[in-house]
Amino acid sequence: MAVDVEIVQPTVLNGQLMYQVKAWQKPGQNPVKRWIEASLIEESANTDDWQYAWWNRETEEYEDSLEDDYTD
Repeated sequence: MAVDVEIVQPTVLNGQLMYQVKAWQKPGQNPVKRWIEASLIEESANTDDWQYAWWNRETEEYEDSLEDDYTD
């Protein structure tokens, strides 16, 4: 069963890429945070729902991707 999630942060646990995600179990309830394997995440069919950014391990924050800095 597919569930929409928001990726909070990445990490490497035991040599495996993992994502901490927020998932909403039921409408009106607070989201649940949990760690899942990166291989279990698939892009949404709606590409407008995706945003890409770089994870800075030092600041533990997302940064704009380098592509955002380029102009045509």
